[in-house]
Amino acid sequence: MLQQPELGALPELFEAYVARHRLGTAEDARNIELKREHSWLVMANARAIADSLTLPDVPRRLCLAAGLLHDFGRFPQYLRYRTFHDGKSENHARLGVRHLRTEQACAVMPAAARRQVQAAVMLHNRRELPRGISPALRCLAEVVRDADKLDIIRVMAGHFSTADTSNPVVTLHVKEDPEQYSPDLLAVILSGKTGDYTAMQWTNDFKILLCGWVGQLHFARSRTLLSEQGHIQTLLGTLPDTAALRQLREMVLNLLTSPLPEPACAQALRQWRC
Repeated sequence: MLQQPELGALPELFEAYVARHRLGTAEDARNIELKREHSWLVMANARAIADSLTLPDVPRRLCLAAGLLHDFGRFPQYLRYRTFHDGKSENHARLGVRHLRTEQACAVMPAAARRQVQAAVMLHNRRELPRGISPALRCLAEVVRDADKLDIIRVMAGHFSTADTSNPVVTLHVKEDPEQYSPDLLAVILSGKTGDYTAMQWTNDFKILLCGWVGQLHFARSRTLLSEQGHIQTLLGTLPDTAALRQLREMVLNLLTSPLPEPACAQALRQWRC
């Protein structure tokens, strides 16, 4: 994973930073490793999406760097609070930007590129991107957000399809029950809106919220990757067999095969220069 010549010394810096946070118990080490692996796989997804947009070298490297660094704040968050739940600790995106600056992780980048990457990190976990940001930043942030969603679905599909789903750090402390779910949250997702983490009570709520992300993806390549990777299908297979949840399954599978036009902001990212 370290052989990423287009990122210069950034991969080595990232690995050294993660290594400093490998403290505590074996369970703590597993949770840190979970986010380390996630960071690399988000970068791989960001690379695939960027390549589908035929981005020139400079904006493509922005996508890779922001993908690798998007969860920079998760490591100090876990070390201090032993949770990945922002509501029980602090906003990991804001924490990540603070540590990116403290560590001077992006110091080798030109100032304009550094600002773009840090802004994408700050925005990656927002429910919706704010109005008024530049089209190039909007596209960069959406690449990272799509890439992040794809790998979170992978992580959670693997977790929920195993016999042991009892790690509260991974499930953000929702209650364990194979049949229970919140109808109000399901209604939000079926209406096409973005689910809210604070509305989750049960493990099935987490699955329902993740299924709703399929309709929030911005790039055709993201949908293709999600379909090819098979994790959303695995996740759907872990839900109870009810009429309402069959409706969710049908919605998700229809979205996966629906065409998705390129967002207008993609051209602005293609033309972005330091």
